[in-house]
Amino acid sequence: MPAKVDHDARRKELLSASFSIFARDGYAACTMRGLAKALGVSTGTLYHYFDGKDAVFVAMIRQLNGELIASANAELVTGVTPEDRLQVLLAFLARHLDQLQALIRIALEYHRHHGDPASRAWLADITRQYVHTFQSHLSFEDPSEARVMMSLLVGAIVHQLLDAESVDLFEHVAWIRRALSDES
Repeated sequence: MPAKVDHDARRKELLSASFSIFARDGYAACTMRGLAKALGVSTGTLYHYFDGKDAVFVAMIRQLNGELIASANAELVTGVTPEDRLQVLLAFLARHLDQLQALIRIALEYHRHHGDPASRAWLADITRQYVHTFQSHLSFEDPSEARVMMSLLVGAIVHQLLDAESVDLFEHVAWIRRALSDES
C-alpha cells in the first residue's frame, strides 16, 4: 500500500525549495521543467500542485512573506517601547537581508514581466501587510508614517544590494534620528 502523502506539507516544501531556485536563476529563466528538475520531482508532480510557473511563483512569494511577517511579529512583541521594537525590527531585517534582497529582486523582475493590474494587486497586498506590521508595532498613528518607514527600509535594502559600500540599516535610522532632532 502506498504511503500517504500530506499534500499541504508537500506543497509548502516545494514552495520553500523553489525560492532558492528563483533567487539564483531569476524569474524569467525558470521553467516548470527546470524547477521540477532542481526540486528533484517530475514535471507532472509539479503540475499536480501548481497550474504553472506563475502559480508556483505567486504561492512561493505569499508563503515566504507570510513566514517573514509572522516571524517579525513574534520578535517585535519582545520590545517594550516603540524604540526597542525598531531596534528589534532592524536586527530582524539585518539577519534576513540576503533573503529580503533576493525577494525584492525577483518580485521586481516578476512585476517587470507581468505589469498587469492583478500582479500589481498581490504585490501591493504584500506591501500592505508589512506596512500594517510596522504601524502596529512601531506605534505609528498615521498609516502614511508606516508607509514612509516601508519606503525607507526597502530603499536601504535595495541600496545595499546595489552598492557594497552603502550604509547599513542601523546607520540609516541613526541618520533619520539626527535629522529629526535637528528640526526640533
